[in-house]
Amino acid sequence: LKLALDLCRAQHFIMRWSFHCFLAAGAICVGLCAKDTECTANANVLKIALRKGTALLEKPVFYGRPILRIPESSLIQADADLQQRVQSYLSERQLTFGSSDGEAEQILTLALALLQRRRQPDADETSFITAVAEEEPPLALQLTERQKAILVGTTVEALPEQAKALLDAMVSVGEVVDDAAWALGVVLRRAQHVISPEDGRRWLHLPMLPELLPLRYHPDALQAPPLWQTSVKVDGQERNVLLRAAERDHRENEEIFLWSGRFSESELFLRGVSRSANESTLKNPTGIGGKVAIPENWNSNPRTPNYKEFRKFNCTSQEAFEVRLSKKGWPMRSFVRCFRVAWLLLNNWYKPQVINQTSLLDKWPPPKKYSHEDWLGWTQADQATNLQIQEYCQAMRSGLRESLSSAAAEDFRNSQDPVDRLLWRIRSEESKAFKECLALAKTAGLPSS
Repeated sequence: LKLALDLCRAQHFIMRWSFHCFLAAGAICVGLCAKDTECTANANVLKIALRKGTALLEKPVFYGRPILRIPESSLIQADADLQQRVQSYLSERQLTFGSSDGEAEQILTLALALLQRRRQPDADETSFITAVAEEEPPLALQLTERQKAILVGTTVEALPEQAKALLDAMVSVGEVVDDAAWALGVVLRRAQHVISPEDGRRWLHLPMLPELLPLRYHPDALQAPPLWQTSVKVDGQERNVLLRAAERDHRENEEIFLWSGRFSESELFLRGVSRSANESTLKNPTGIGGKVAIPENWNSNPRTPNYKEFRKFNCTSQEAFEVRLSKKGWPMRSFVRCFRVAWLLLNNWYKPQVINQTSLLDKWPPPKKYSHEDWLGWTQADQATNLQIQEYCQAMRSGLRESLSSAAAEDFRNSQDPVDRLLWRIRSEESKAFKECLALAKTAGLPSS
């Protein structure tokens, strides 16, 4: 077990390989499950104690052992009639939410299914329904017109209207506005982003387990690994579960987090996801932004030769080509790596040994001078990458400056309202990030537009 996980870990610089590592851990643990006295049909593995509002492990969980196992029976399921109603609605309208492909449909289906279960809960579901009964709608649905205006020009400008479209969809199929808003709040806060073992895609699942509610959320998938869909043996029968295996040894009294999903700070705030009283300690690897720069030689067909090369660098999803920035203006390494690989492939500079140069592919700003023989091609790839980043940051920076009047800035800067202060923080941090991005692009020593 340790050797298998070490082999996975050695390649963890590629996120999907990292996820496969966790799946490998889970798959190995499945074999142990038949002998595991905790392997029961109705209980998850996690044993926590609440101390001062924090969920802590009651006992150590060692490397590779199941740290959380959620039975399929505890997940909200949409019946055939509900699925048909959703599909009928979406056949005439298009819904989007954020930058994740297909997430709006999943959110809508789960929210409607949650309201169905609230009206006719099973005995096991009553405690969960009661525990979340007072939760509020997502922040995106609570904003006034004045507050929405302060988001114009930001990366989350569209989220309030997208959330309203989801609310309207629920009302159009017969739900009451207040109930629909409540259900959307629960789904956006509590649904788990689960990895499918077949294709690595993320799917939303909502476990109706009150035991999970005290756990706080962490934005880093390496610190709070996502759950995987898999199966275990229980009393000699295969049971479908959501599994998380320990990616390292966990101590007794250590806090365990749930993954908040691949969202920037701005997106998490508007979704209403609460992570920690001290958010500065929870570094978010998902940057601000989201513009997708798909190269002309990329597609999602796994049978193409280019796909096989992109897969080596974890560049097979559109998310890999999203221009996202840290608060200090640094682009995410996944975009830098994948866009460089795409340019090298497109312009006949790609060679098989590039797989051994991942440290250079991830390095940004690029070195002043390359020491290998393909330095000219790599320098041109750097120029193309820098241009993509610079054009996006310039457009966003200009949009933020032009969409804010001095009166509105003064109003929000001096406001004592908690929501006003949060929205001003979103705008200020994004403005600073795009400003730093432009400064970084100029110091890269590459031609600029």
